[in-house]
Amino acid sequence: MNGASGAALKLSGDTVIKTCKGSMQQARWFQHANKLGLPEGVSVPQIYHAEELFYEMEYIQGHEATHEATLYGIKACLKWCLHCEHKPSKAEALWDSYLVRLEDHVKLADTAPMRLALQKVSQLKPLPSSFNHGDLTLENVLITPGSVVLIDPNYDPSLFQSFVLDLGKILQSTHFQYHRVFNSNHGVNLKRHGDWIEATLKTNDLWEQSLLSCLSHIIRLRKYQPIEMQSV
Repeated sequence: MNGASGAALKLSGDTVIKTCKGSMQQARWFQHANKLGLPEGVSVPQIYHAEELFYEMEYIQGHEATHEATLYGIKACLKWCLHCEHKPSKAEALWDSYLVRLEDHVKLADTAPMRLALQKVSQLKPLPSSFNHGDLTLENVLITPGSVVLIDPNYDPSLFQSFVLDLGKILQSTHFQYHRVFNSNHGVNLKRHGDWIEATLKTNDLWEQSLLSCLSHIIRLRKYQPIEMQSV
C-alpha cells in the first residue's frame, strides 16, 4: 500500500515494513513515546528494526478514526495531547524558529489571505514547548478493540514541538475540510467530532491557541497543494 507522501507499506507475516523518508526519526519517536509513557487507552506500534530507508513494526488491525462514528478516537487524541503537555521536548528550536518557517511557506503563496493568516499566528503568545506527535490528524489514528494506536508521526528533533500543534492537527481534520481538500474518503460525518473538540478546548482555555495552531498548519499545507482560503 502506498501513502500520499510516497511512503510504502508491505505486510510481512505478523509485521509491517514501512519504507519512507525519515524512517529512523519515526522509529525513534515511537521508542521515545513508549519511554515517556502513554496515557491509558493510547498506544503506539512496537518497532522491531529500523534503518535509514525503512523500519519494521508490529502489525495493527484496526480502522482509521475518520471511520469511527463514536467519539472514542478523538477523546483518546485529546488525552494524548494533555498527557504531553508536561512532557519535555528534545528539540532545541524555539517558537520564533517556527514563525520563520511559516514566513518561508507564505513566500510560496504570497497572497493577502496568507499574509493575514501569518499575521494572526504571529500575534499568538508563544506556544509551550513539549513532546508531540507532529501529524495528529484523524487519519493517523487507528481504532482497535483495546486501544487507540497513533501511527505516522512527523518527528524532527531539530524543529519546534508543542502539544498545542497536535491539537491544531486534530482541528485540521475536523474544522478545515482537510479530507475534502486531499480527496480523502471518510466513513462518518466529522461535525460531531468537531463540535465536541471545540467545546472541550474552550472549557480548557485551549481553543484560541489550538485554532491558530491549526491555521499555521493550513499555511504549511500550501507547499503541498493549493487551498482556497475564503476567510481567516
